[in-house]
Amino acid sequence: MRQNQFKQNGKELHKWNRAGLHAKLLQAPPAHCLTLHMPEGRKMIFYYAFLLSVELLLHPDHGVMILCFTSRQVVLKGYRLDILFAQYAHGKPGIIQVYNSRYIPPEMNRDPVVIEATVELRSS
Repeated sequence: MRQNQFKQNGKELHKWNRAGLHAKLLQAPPAHCLTLHMPEGRKMIFYYAFLLSVELLLHPDHGVMILCFTSRQVVLKGYRLDILFAQYAHGKPGIIQVYNSRYIPPEMNRDPVVIEATVELRSS
Protein backbone atom coordinates (compact mmCIF):
# COMPACT_ATOMS: atom_id res chain seq x y z
CA MET A 1 0.00 0.00 0.00
CA ARG A 2 2.83 2.41 0.73
CA GLN A 3 4.30 1.64 -2.67
CA ASN A 4 1.04 2.68 -4.38
CA GLN A 5 0.96 5.86 -2.32
CA PHE A 6 4.52 6.63 -3.44
CA LYS A 7 3.55 6.08 -7.08
CA GLN A 8 0.57 8.41 -6.71
CA ASN A 9 2.72 11.10 -5.08
CA GLY A 10 5.28 10.66 -7.86
CA LYS A 11 2.57 11.31 -10.47
CA GLU A 12 1.50 14.47 -8.67
CA LEU A 13 5.11 15.64 -8.48
CA HIS A 14 5.53 14.93 -12.20
CA LYS A 15 2.42 17.03 -12.98
CA TRP A 16 3.78 19.86 -10.84
CA ASN A 17 7.17 19.70 -12.56
CA ARG A 18 5.54 19.93 -15.98
CA ALA A 19 3.45 22.92 -14.87
CA GLY A 20 6.53 24.55 -13.36
CA LEU A 21 8.49 23.98 -16.57
CA HIS A 22 5.68 25.54 -18.61
CA ALA A 23 5.72 28.63 -16.38
CA LYS A 24 9.50 28.92 -16.77
CA LEU A 25 9.20 28.66 -20.55
CA LEU A 26 6.71 31.53 -20.56
CA GLN A 27 9.18 33.68 -18.62
CA ALA A 28 12.21 32.52 -20.60
CA PRO A 29 14.58 35.12 -22.05
CA PRO A 30 14.42 35.78 -25.79
CA ALA A 31 15.66 32.93 -27.97
CA HIS A 32 19.08 33.17 -29.60
CA CYS A 33 17.93 31.26 -32.69
CA LEU A 34 14.79 30.56 -34.65
CA THR A 35 13.85 26.96 -35.41
CA LEU A 36 11.49 26.68 -38.35
CA HIS A 37 9.40 23.47 -38.41
CA MET A 38 8.10 22.72 -41.88
CA PRO A 39 4.98 20.56 -42.43
CA GLU A 40 6.90 17.81 -44.26
CA GLY A 41 9.20 17.31 -41.27
CA ARG A 42 12.12 19.49 -42.35
CA LYS A 43 13.61 21.73 -39.63
CA MET A 44 15.88 24.73 -40.10
CA ILE A 45 17.74 26.90 -37.58
CA PHE A 46 18.52 30.59 -38.11
CA TYR A 47 20.64 32.49 -35.57
CA TYR A 48 19.21 35.83 -34.50
CA ALA A 49 22.70 37.34 -34.37
CA PHE A 50 22.45 37.44 -38.19
CA LEU A 51 18.92 38.94 -38.35
CA LEU A 52 18.96 42.29 -40.13
CA SER A 53 15.28 43.23 -40.39
CA VAL A 54 11.71 42.05 -40.00
CA GLU A 55 8.99 43.35 -42.33
CA LEU A 56 5.23 42.80 -42.21
CA LEU A 57 2.88 43.13 -45.18
CA LEU A 58 -0.83 42.81 -44.47
CA HIS A 59 -3.17 41.81 -47.30
CA PRO A 60 -6.97 41.48 -46.98
CA ASP A 61 -6.90 37.66 -46.90
CA HIS A 62 -3.47 36.90 -45.36
CA GLY A 63 -0.24 38.41 -44.09
CA VAL A 64 3.37 38.11 -45.19
CA MET A 65 6.34 38.49 -42.88
CA ILE A 66 9.87 38.77 -44.25
CA LEU A 67 12.85 37.97 -42.03
CA CYS A 68 16.10 39.14 -43.61
CA PHE A 69 19.21 37.40 -42.33
CA THR A 70 22.70 38.15 -43.68
CA SER A 71 22.69 35.30 -46.20
CA ARG A 72 19.06 34.14 -46.34
CA GLN A 73 15.59 35.61 -46.52
CA VAL A 74 12.73 33.77 -44.82
CA VAL A 75 9.26 34.62 -46.13
CA LEU A 76 6.33 33.53 -43.95
CA LYS A 77 2.74 33.59 -45.17
CA GLY A 78 -0.20 33.14 -42.83
CA TYR A 79 -2.89 34.63 -40.65
CA ARG A 80 -2.66 37.05 -37.70
CA LEU A 81 1.05 37.55 -38.35
CA ASP A 82 0.80 40.98 -36.73
CA ILE A 83 0.88 39.13 -33.38
CA LEU A 84 4.05 37.30 -34.41
CA PHE A 85 5.55 40.57 -35.68
CA ALA A 86 4.89 42.21 -32.31
CA GLN A 87 6.85 39.44 -30.59
CA TYR A 88 9.97 40.66 -32.38
CA ALA A 89 9.65 44.04 -30.67
CA HIS A 90 9.70 42.48 -27.19
CA GLY A 91 11.75 39.34 -27.73
CA LYS A 92 12.19 36.67 -30.30
CA PRO A 93 10.21 33.46 -30.75
CA GLY A 94 12.28 30.30 -30.54
CA ILE A 95 10.07 28.13 -32.73
CA ILE A 96 7.75 28.85 -35.64
CA GLN A 97 5.62 25.91 -36.78
CA VAL A 98 4.44 25.93 -40.39
CA TYR A 99 1.05 24.24 -40.74
CA ASN A 100 -0.61 22.65 -43.73
CA SER A 101 -3.47 25.06 -44.47
CA ARG A 102 -5.93 22.15 -44.65
CA TYR A 103 -5.13 20.99 -41.11
CA ILE A 104 -5.06 24.09 -38.92
CA PRO A 105 -6.29 23.17 -35.42
CA PRO A 106 -9.52 25.05 -34.53
CA GLU A 107 -8.09 26.07 -31.13
CA MET A 108 -5.59 28.29 -32.99
CA ASN A 109 -8.23 30.72 -34.27
CA ARG A 110 -6.73 33.59 -32.19
CA ASP A 111 -3.04 32.73 -32.59
CA PRO A 112 -0.71 33.54 -35.45
CA VAL A 113 -0.70 30.69 -37.98
CA VAL A 114 2.01 30.27 -40.61
CA ILE A 115 0.83 28.22 -43.59
CA GLU A 116 3.75 28.70 -45.95
CA ALA A 117 7.47 29.40 -45.57
CA THR A 118 10.10 29.90 -48.22
CA VAL A 119 13.81 30.31 -47.66
CA GLU A 120 15.80 32.12 -50.33
CA LEU A 121 19.42 33.13 -50.74
CA ARG A 122 19.84 36.88 -50.43
CA SER A 123 21.58 38.71 -53.22
CA SER A 124 24.31 41.01 -51.96
